[in-house]
Amino acid sequence: MKKLGKNVILFYTPVLFPSLKFRENASTYTSAITRAVLVSSTLISMATADRFCHRALFITGGVL
Repeated sequence: MKKLGKNVILFYTPVLFPSLKFRENASTYTSAITRAVLVSSTLISMATADRFCHRALFITGGVL
């Protein structure tokens, strides 16, 4: 399981694209876009959790 998931994608993207004969700029842009999507989705999920279901998450976490 350690070799699956987002950590592998984030780590190997700059290495993978040049080995597939893409330009080096493509790997840089892809890595930056991936990180921007991760940051924005984290912020959206935090805002959603705080606004709509903070109490339900708290109760569910306490029960589990």
